[in-house]
Amino acid sequence: MKKYLHFIVVIILTLVITEFLNSQPRASTNRDQAILCEAEAVEKPTPKIILKWVSNELVSQYIIFRKAIDDQTWGYAVATLDSTKLSWEDVSVVPGIAYEYKISGKSFATFHYTLNGGKDTAVVDQFYAYGYVCAGIDVALPDNFGKVIILYDKTIWPSLSTEITQLKQDMISEGWQVVLKETPRAETFDGTAVKAVKKLILDEYNNSPDTTKISIFIIGRVPVPYSGNFGPDAHPDHQGAWPADMYYGSIIEDRWTDVSVTSSGTSRDENKNVPGDGKFDQSDMSGDQEVFRIGRVDFYNMPVFTKNEIELLRSYLNKNHKYRIGLIPTLSKCDVSDNFQSYAEGFATSGWRTAPLVGKDNVTAGDFFTSIAQETHIWSYGTGGGWPEGAGGVGTSADFASKKPQGIFTMLFGSYFGDWDQKNDFLRACIASDPSILTCSWSGRPQWYYHHMGIGLPIGYSTVITENNISLYMSNYFYQLGKPAGQNTFGNFCVHQALMGDPTLRMYMYEQPAAPKGLTITKPYAKPVKINWDQVFDDIAGYEVYRSLNPDGPFVKISDAPTTNLYYSDDFKYEGQVYYMVKSVKLQKTFSGSFLNKSAGTIANVYVTGVNDLKDSEFSLSCTPNPAFTNTNLLLTLPAPELLKVEIFDVRSNLVKSLANDIMSAGSLVLSWDLTDTKMNRVVSGVYFAKITMSSGTKIVKIIVMP
Repeated sequence: MKKYLHFIVVIILTLVITEFLNSQPRASTNRDQAILCEAEAVEKPTPKIILKWVSNELVSQYIIFRKAIDDQTWGYAVATLDSTKLSWEDVSVVPGIAYEYKISGKSFATFHYTLNGGKDTAVVDQFYAYGYVCAGIDVALPDNFGKVIILYDKTIWPSLSTEITQLKQDMISEGWQVVLKETPRAETFDGTAVKAVKKLILDEYNNSPDTTKISIFIIGRVPVPYSGNFGPDAHPDHQGAWPADMYYGSIIEDRWTDVSVTSSGTSRDENKNVPGDGKFDQSDMSGDQEVFRIGRVDFYNMPVFTKNEIELLRSYLNKNHKYRIGLIPTLSKCDVSDNFQSYAEGFATSGWRTAPLVGKDNVTAGDFFTSIAQETHIWSYGTGGGWPEGAGGVGTSADFASKKPQGIFTMLFGSYFGDWDQKNDFLRACIASDPSILTCSWSGRPQWYYHHMGIGLPIGYSTVITENNISLYMSNYFYQLGKPAGQNTFGNFCVHQALMGDPTLRMYMYEQPAAPKGLTITKPYAKPVKINWDQVFDDIAGYEVYRSLNPDGPFVKISDAPTTNLYYSDDFKYEGQVYYMVKSVKLQKTFSGSFLNKSAGTIANVYVTGVNDLKDSEFSLSCTPNPAFTNTNLLLTLPAPELLKVEIFDVRSNLVKSLANDIMSAGSLVLSWDLTDTKMNRVVSGVYFAKITMSSGTKIVKIIVMP
């Protein structure tokens, strides 16, 4: 009988313990520390933004905040929802304005602590998970993105002048004003050279009318600043000065000193820092905000690749060009390779928080190189125990050299390789890989916040937001045993933060509309400038017209945006060359709402004058490109106002198309032929003739049309 009663007691206790254990929340994972959220834009009948997120059984309550994109505080909550709610509608929104949302998930999980003389104790603690979305309805991109200072190591120009010039033209056509600056080369630390580069930046800054929108793209072995006495990866042998491109982004020069830090115990000479050595004292940016948006592409000392430094730079610039013109198709996916689950900081939450960029259901766990081996995923994240050339569970620099990872924007985290100025560094190897990766950041200490890219802003915007962040964006917030441990501030605002890659790149460049073709600029005598272009057959909202007095920009929008016409008249009073640019615009639906995505601009110029003749000019005529594949441009210079008739004929003297028949002002003009006839049918390949008839006679140019 006693044995039977004992058996019953054991069963009852087992059931009670099982029920108790089952009633306790499970342990938290890094994924639990992020709210996987997205936004939908609804225009009619009532404009609204619908926030949506993925369910998580650890969350007991959702708290939503909203702010204007430039506000520095969140203010009061706009909604508090129970755990069953997985969406919320904001109907107090205005189309065209971008808003930021924070979704805070009040959560409970089981954590294990060493208590009571070393015994492991399971404790249920509260913590908050966070998700961020930058969303809007039909948000307009800036008419111009600002100025880009391209700093290039002077030794690379002879070999890469063609690629850098192409980069410059790509940026100008997108709405950037571009300035090229040659810098000294420094393969080892050179404090004097660092100061010389900073002077180039500040001189350009002082000449800039809009100083808040400057990006700096470093190409080649431009001198690397070092600063601080700290170790963001928490290794004693790695304590000291770290690379600090943030110095180039600061405008308060007196803030940076070299008088107090003494750190000589590190295993790497570059990390040593003593007064007067040219390395700065500052470990963080307290009291000084990062102003310029900086990114670097530096492939010095990367022997793990078979290509040399110049070849690696050329490959990067070429894939950069392909991405910008939409030749690299991407998928809205992010793969998270998380091999650091034991840290409460939740390093990989940066990867999970790409949800508003790729979709809340498109962020998945996976092996880093396997996941992006077959498809170009727009985002990827990998973290694990690190060394200069790799991260455990992720891969090595040799993998980047030998494999073909197909991504665009990446984040990696692990020890040592965040100090990126080392041989075969893992971060730099990432963007040196083929065929498509273009940016990489050391995201974990601190977390990076890229959600602004969901409405078309460049990655440099998110870089500055991250580098200036202290507590506006939080990775997670734990309350352990009633004592707030706070968010991960280890590394927030520290000078080591850096973007590897081009800071002007944006998402959705693959989906941007086609650029207008057949741009023709003429100046009829005593009439406004006439701008004409061919119809773009993509599903577009219209076109925008810009003007500049400088071929390098900035271009200022002069049309009502967007116009659905295929022409524009500009009654602009000016003596000299004027440059015009036309872009097509389409409504881009994203996982952050919608914005007006723009094509690259098509640019042509005309000489505008109000005088009767140009005494120093002679008539000139050229045709380019010739042979022509898609279109060709007739470039003319008239020394005086002239009745100009321009016609295209085939070899049998049949009239194919008339391009102009008007009195043109003196100066230069561009007449574009899109290789179509009067019925807009493309002509067959072969030989054609452009006949220019003037009072002084006739000029003929042969044009070869290719298949």
